[in-house]
Amino acid sequence: MEELTGLDARFLYSETPTAHMHTIKVTVIDVSARTTQLTPERMIEHLAESLERMPILRRRVVPLPFGLGNPGLIDDAHVDVSQHLRHVRAESPGGIRELAEVIAEVTARPLPRDRPLWELTVVDGLEGGQIGFVMKVHHALADGLASVSLLVGGIGIMNILLVSVTERTREIGVRMAVGAKRLHILMQFLIEAVTLSLFGGVIGVIVGIVGARLTTVIAGWPTIISFDAIMTAFVFSLAVGLFFGLYPANKAARLNPIEALRYE
Repeated sequence: MEELTGLDARFLYSETPTAHMHTIKVTVIDVSARTTQLTPERMIEHLAESLERMPILRRRVVPLPFGLGNPGLIDDAHVDVSQHLRHVRAESPGGIRELAEVIAEVTARPLPRDRPLWELTVVDGLEGGQIGFVMKVHHALADGLASVSLLVGGIGIMNILLVSVTERTREIGVRMAVGAKRLHILMQFLIEAVTLSLFGGVIGVIVGIVGARLTTVIAGWPTIISFDAIMTAFVFSLAVGLFFGLYPANKAARLNPIEALRYE
């Protein structure tokens, strides 16, 4: 059994009857060129095969006795795929509004804790003969790595700025000597932190767009680049830059001008 990290367990502890801690992934696929029908039986077969390649979807959360520590994850070798698969039919005409209603219904239901924390809903009846897939995964399984990645990236920015403050100590002293106030120094390093973080966000967005286009060209799978997702990425980049840049910026702003000028 593997114990959940504090980051992952936090999502389990934060869940309430009205605030569910799961994430939703939606894909709409054109199956008009498919020669065989995608029946529930075939979907169960496909999912069973996928579980062999994605062990995280076999893991079930188990609380420790008497709550002595974070819950653990055990590999469930006998996952009943049929318990994780749902088929629904969207209301006519099967457009974006009808799909959104299905997604809202799926999102409103919590994931049962007695099985691996994921669920796949297949949505039929969409316009153009398309099929929608709504994947629901608990944040405890999906977000630990992402949280660690954000933390590592933020610490990297903070370390870069701390080194920059050390190397530019005399420069900071000169600026203070000619009239720069602490607020000016603080804003200078905060702007540098945000710029660095946003630059990383731009690179990430470009890689994501190129990867999506390559997937469309090579595999023939249609992909949609969401403007909301791009803006969310930039907001997170801005927040990471501000949060992790505050300490080095504050350190620079609090330098004593005389000691900074003497720094070798």
